[in-house]
Order: sequence, then structure tokens, then C-alpha cells
Amino acid sequence: MLCLMILSLLTQVVQTINYHQLQLHFLQGVLVCQLAQTLASLKMLMPLLMLVYSEHFNYGMFNKFIIMKITHSEKNTIFNKTDYPRSTFIQSTFISSISISSASIKSTLGSISILFCLLLCSSFYAHKVLAESAADTASKTATQKVIKEVIVEANKNAIATEFGLSTFELSGDELTTKMGATLGETLANEPGVHNASYGPGVGLPVLRGLSGVRIRLSEDGIGAWDASSISPDHATAIEPAIAESIRVIKGPATVLHGNNAIGGTVEVNHGRIAESLNNEAFSSIIETSKELVNTHARESYIGKTRAEFGKVVFQFDGFIRTADDMSIPGVAIQEQAIEEVFGISNSDNTFATVLNTDAKSEAASLALSYVEDTFFIGVSSTAINKQYGIPPGAHTEAADSPGHSHSHPVGDNIAIQPRIRINLEQERHLLKLGGQLNIKGLESYRLTVGAIEYTHIEKENPTPGSTAINGTRFYNDVVEVKSEIDHSLFNFTSAEHNGRMGMQWVNRKFMAESEMEIGGEDFIPKTDQQSFGVFSYEQFVLNRASIELGARYEWQKLSQRQATAALLPSNLRFIHKPLTYQTYTLSSAFTFDVSNEHSLILNINSVQRAPEIQELLSLGSHLATRSYDIGLLIGANNPTPEPEKFNGFETRWEWRSDFGEMNTAVFYTEAKDFIYQKKRDINGLFDIADQQFRNACVRLEECIAVFDYTQDNVTLSGYEWQWALPPVAFLGGDFQVELFADYVRGKLPNNKNLPRIPPRRQGIILNWNNNNISSEISYSYVSKQDQAGDNETKTAAYKLLNANLNYTFHIDEANHKDIMVFLKMKNLLNEDIRKSTSFLRNFTPEPGREISLAMRFQF
Repeated sequence: MLCLMILSLLTQVVQTINYHQLQLHFLQGVLVCQLAQTLASLKMLMPLLMLVYSEHFNYGMFNKFIIMKITHSEKNTIFNKTDYPRSTFIQSTFISSISISSASIKSTLGSISILFCLLLCSSFYAHKVLAESAADTASKTATQKVIKEVIVEANKNAIATEFGLSTFELSGDELTTKMGATLGETLANEPGVHNASYGPGVGLPVLRGLSGVRIRLSEDGIGAWDASSISPDHATAIEPAIAESIRVIKGPATVLHGNNAIGGTVEVNHGRIAESLNNEAFSSIIETSKELVNTHARESYIGKTRAEFGKVVFQFDGFIRTADDMSIPGVAIQEQAIEEVFGISNSDNTFATVLNTDAKSEAASLALSYVEDTFFIGVSSTAINKQYGIPPGAHTEAADSPGHSHSHPVGDNIAIQPRIRINLEQERHLLKLGGQLNIKGLESYRLTVGAIEYTHIEKENPTPGSTAINGTRFYNDVVEVKSEIDHSLFNFTSAEHNGRMGMQWVNRKFMAESEMEIGGEDFIPKTDQQSFGVFSYEQFVLNRASIELGARYEWQKLSQRQATAALLPSNLRFIHKPLTYQTYTLSSAFTFDVSNEHSLILNINSVQRAPEIQELLSLGSHLATRSYDIGLLIGANNPTPEPEKFNGFETRWEWRSDFGEMNTAVFYTEAKDFIYQKKRDINGLFDIADQQFRNACVRLEECIAVFDYTQDNVTLSGYEWQWALPPVAFLGGDFQVELFADYVRGKLPNNKNLPRIPPRRQGIILNWNNNNISSEISYSYVSKQDQAGDNETKTAAYKLLNANLNYTFHIDEANHKDIMVFLKMKNLLNEDIRKSTSFLRNFTPEPGREISLAMRFQF
């Protein structure tokens, strides 16, 4: 990355000296620095993207192409270059010396490699033919596409200038194609985003190594207010299946959402409350999907209807999704890792299927709005229910005999451990109103009021088919009020100005209680939270630069209403006086257009976050996560925890040319008093049956790991890189290639590793589409995570191959009436994938090969 930045700056400094030659060398440097670094890790994909150099550089257009002959033999693959000027191919040794052993390439990947290579060679040949026509060249430059849409603002009535940092949106057909069963699965393949899964029923986004309480999940303008930030086994109540758009927001604009948006904000917009009229009396969308491969057998049914009666808008939406137990390519439990962590080797296992991973989700919503030209008001009510199982940690009391295999196909008569089931229910009631202001400097206003009631019950089925026993109950009742004003009060300056300021108030009542020893007694005591925040986000646009400034102040009070559970073995209980925190956020982004092709962006931020209730007061066993959690305030002499303090910067370089668009970001953050869960070294296991802390357990099903919430100083650093090559005409459509890579490193003092951080990832995406067909093939190589953290197990590298194929029947394009049939294929290589971000990675992998067929009717 540093190589790229230096080359970019040198290009601008000496651009008046032999400009075209310098640009050529700059391009060659870019190819060598980034392609050699990123694609080298893809190994078998190296021959796919050997870009060909032109004889003379002309603002990036390929005038002449090198014809590369590919000879494939049993021993190696040899690339012979012919008919090219030596002066224009200064990296000839880089190409000619490549030799890849076919023995190291799986047969499946080999065939895919040949297909990819043919597509690329054909596309670049087509590019050559088009380049010879000046008219075609101009047309192609004018209509150049970018894969990811850069969002202008975080809301519909938004500020009208671009964000400086990496904010992106999934919407329309792209969202339909990438839609997963969970929010994390939907976003998992975006740059810098990973999925923290906990079986197929749970998937939460991880942004640059941060997740949970440090990612603000927002639904239709206010917080999600479920229990997903409390524990990694809790699914979010936000449902992506009926979303109109999903946006990931970073940088200064995160101050609009809360002080816990340190890693960013994921905003899901369902568009239920109408803010404008579509002038369509009636519109509807119906979608159904069915999984064809994988005994998971996931099915979904989605419907959305909108009707306008003059200025009154009515909307209804709902969905149902079901899934059976998840199929996997091998065994569920990594027995070597279990022995390493628990000191027990006599666990039983399942093969090809993970038991108790079936799930069902359903939701329905009604909304009514009144819309004028300069004013709108609306209300909506939503009810959602999710029922899903937690993958079992082990089978119980199935004694191993000498020579007994640990792998059991599904259907063996083996005793299994009690099954943990989760039943999640949430009701959301929203009121929104907004309009334009006829006051100088004040553009518009918006008020959002939300009342949320959330209940989450963890149940235990002692044996399959038995009556479930209620365990831990989570309650989260919240009222949130948010008011915002868009303004241009600083337009008296020489810069064009837009801004948004507002206030946010939250009243929350939360607790986690138990009737039996599943999650422990009163895992989190009843606690009240009140918070009040004020914020301002400002944008100033100059001739060749722009400045973004964000500031937020937040006051928070936590009041414990009952004592904690007893801390063993002393049986002490704790009740604390109310805690008050005041936190501040300051963030700035400076964007400078060095030239028409290059932009540099610098973001500097200082963010504080107050501890959450569960981080302070958790105490007890939590079987769903197989952990015994101890909060920061638990202990006779524990001091009052400090708020987290983050100070960091991000540097981004954007390059736009006829070679496409390249974005490179490097970030570094220092966090003081960072809160995380750390496994204990001594007495790090808890025996549920004996209620004792131990160094080793006798039976795995009665043994869980002990995690202490702790604070320490942390550094987070990494990069994100994305290169979207320009689309080229190919087989009557547009063909486009995108390369990407991302990496994050989390370090504790003494060079120790922060746990549950995603590893390095790199890959390629191929897109082809025309008026009716759109298709995508994506290949990712995810490195091993051998910096897993103290007392954490490492994860192996894996390859992920996904593909999508969509066909749209345009019935009435003018009125947006069509039928789409789409085929989704995931993990086509049937890899055993265990993610370092998952608490359960030793007990269950990600799903195996999945192929599903879906239809969407829009009328």
C-alpha cells in the first residue's frame, strides 16, 4: 500500500516532466505492487489477470494488446508472450517466469481457472477492438460503471454531497442477489465486512474487526434495540429480506447515529413510512425461494404491497422463512481443538449435518402515511418472531469404547446433549414526521419516535421431542426519540455548506432472568439506562476539496435495580450505585482532488464509548455460548470502569481512469480501556453440575469456558483495497472484473493478539450482464488465523467460491413490472469453513455447498 501511495505522489510532483512516460511507469508500478501482492495469494488465479500493456500510453486506453499463448501440461503451466515491443513490457521477467504446478490445483479449481481465463482473454480482446474506434472509446468512457454505489447521505432527505469515506449501499437487484438469511451473511462479501456467525440462525456484521456493541445497527432511523449486542448467540431482529436498502456508513457521519458507532453504522431502510408519493396507485412485490442442494432445505416467502389513495399511503410487508438442520462437508466438532481447550477427548461427533440448527422466522408490518408536497407524517407497527437452535457442543454420556469412532452419521442411536432453542420476539412502533422549513439557513426537519418491546427466551429440550423448559429470559424495552434539522447556516463562507444537527434521547429497561440453571440465575440484573445526546455533522465543499466535520456529546446513566447473582465460591452478591458517563466524539475527513484521476482522503477521529450493561453486570453460565461470563463490576474491589477511548486515522487514495476505479485505504486506531472477553488461564473452566471452577472437566457437556470482561489498551490496523476494472463489451453484454483485498490486525500490549479478529482476505469478482441477464462469480481466499489470541484456537485457511445467475422478464419496464428468476450458489467447493470471528468455530463449521432457486414478481 505504501508503494502505491509513493508512486501516486511522485506522479503528481513530476507530472510536467515526460508525463506520458511517467504515467506508464506509474501504471506498471501499480500492477506490480498490488497484483503481485494480492493475486500471489490466490495462486491458481494468477494466470487469469496478467494484464497486457499497450505500446503507447494514451490516458489508460489499450491501443495494442499482447497475445499470450497458454500451454497447459501435466507438469506445469507456461506462459509464452509473443509480438510485443520490449520497451512497453518492462516486467517481462515477471510474466515469463511464472510456473504453476498443476498438482497443487484441485481439479474443480482447474476447470474454473480455464473458464475464467477464456472469459478474461476474450474480454480484453473485445476491449482492443472497441478501442480502435474513437466514438466507441468516448461512449465507453462516458458510460463507465462502478460496481459499488457511493452513497450521498444516510437518509432520503440527505445532504447532497458525497461522503469522503467508504460508505456503500446494497439496493435493488444487487440486494436481492446478495440477500442472505441474516444481516451478516448479506454483507459478508463486501470489502472490510465479515460475518460473525453462530450457526445458520445468527449472523452479525463485523466491520474492520469490530462488532457487537461497537457497530450501530439502525432500522428505519432508530436503533435495532434487540439483544444482538449482548451476546454472539443472539440474532438481530432486523430482517434484511424485506429491506429496500442496506447502507454501511463510516467516518464523521456516524455521529448521527450514536456513540457506539465506533466501527461504523449498518442502516437498514424498509421504506415503510412514505416520505413522498410514487404516483402509482398500487404496487406489489412477491418473492419465493427454495434451496435445491443442501439438506438445510431453506425456503422463504416474501411479500410487500403499497397502495396510494390520493395523499394517503398504505403499506404492508411480511415474510416467512424456514430451514432444516444445516449440512456441512465433514464432521461438526474439531476434536483436536476441543481437547486443546477443555482437556477432554471423548466427545462424540456428527457427520454431514449439524443437529439443532433448524430455524423459522416470520414477520409482518403495517404502515400508514399522509404526504403533502412539503410535509409527511406516518406510523408503522412491526412484529417479528425468530425461532432457532444453537449447534450442540457435544453428545452426552455416549461412552467411547476402545477403537470407537468419534464420527456418527445422522440417524445413529446416540444420546445427544440437551438442545438449546431460542425464541425471539419484538414489536416495533414508529412515528415519523418531517417537512421543509421556510427559514433562511434551515432546510428541513425530521422527528422519529420509536417504542420497542423485545423478549428473548432460551429454552432447553432435555431430549428430542420432550417439552421445552424455559431458561434465561432477556427483556429489552426501549423508547427512543430523535429529532434532526438539515441546514446551511454557514453558507456565508466561501465554501458550499450543508449540515445536519439534532438530539437523541433513549430510555431503556433491560434484564436477563432465569428459572433454572441454563443461563444461570438472573444472568444480568434488572437495570435502567437513560441517555441524551446532541450531534452535528457539517460538510464544506471547496473548488478541489471538501471537509466533513462530526461532533457528538452523550450523557448516559445506568441504574442497577437488583443485586447480581452470587459469585462462586464466595456467594457474594453485588449492587452498585448509579453510574454516570459523559462521552465525546470528534471526527473529521478532508478530501483533496489532486487531479481528475486522483483523490486523497484523510480521516482523523477521537471517539469515546460508555460500557454497556452486560459488560458491567454479567455474572453466570450461558450455555448458548458455552461460557461463564463475569462483568467488569463483579468483584469486591473492582473500580468503576472507564469509557473506551479511540483515537485513529484513515488514509484513502482513489484513482479513476480508463483502467477503472481503484480505492486503497489504510487505517490505524489506538484504543484505551478497550473492553473485551478474555478466557481465564487458571480455573478457566466451569463445571455446571458441580458449580465449581476447574482447570479441567470430566464431561464436555457439563463444561464451559470462563470469560472475564476486561479492559486493556488495543491497536487496530489494516487496509482495504478494491479495483473495479472498466466494463467491456462481451457476448452482447457488459463484462467487468473486480479485485479486492482486506486485512485487520488487533494487538494487545506485549504484542499479544486480540481474539476473534478476521484474517486476511483477497479475491476476484467477475460480472456479466445485459438487459435481461446478470451474473456474478466471486472467488475469495481467506488466510489462516494463527494470531487467534490467548487460550483461543487457530483457524485454517479456506477458499470460497460463490456464483449468481439472474434472468429478468421485462413485462412493462416503464411501470417497473417484471419477473426475475435467480439462481444462488454458495460455497461451491464445499469447503470446511471455520471462522475466527465465531465463538462456536470448534463445534460447527459454516454451511456446505448451497444452491437455491428463487422467483420475484414485481407488479
